[in-house]
Amino acid sequence: MPRQHKAIANFKLLEKSDLDQVSRAAAKDYIHKLRREIRRHDYLYYVKGKPEVSDEEYDRLFDALK
Repeated sequence: MPRQHKAIANFKLLEKSDLDQVSRAAAKDYIHKLRREIRRHDYLYYVKGKPEVSDEEYDRLFDALK
């Protein structure tokens, strides 16, 4: 498993097959948290100029929404 930055180490990315097995409410909650995490990283990168994650880690977060 690739090394993850501590900022996303606590955020468990789920596989699409995992989302099929959780309730609709749990899936919505996961998506909400994922979007919030992405927005936080957007702010750190674009506004503060101090990214906490690599581009690869950010892409993994963003790809999880697809």
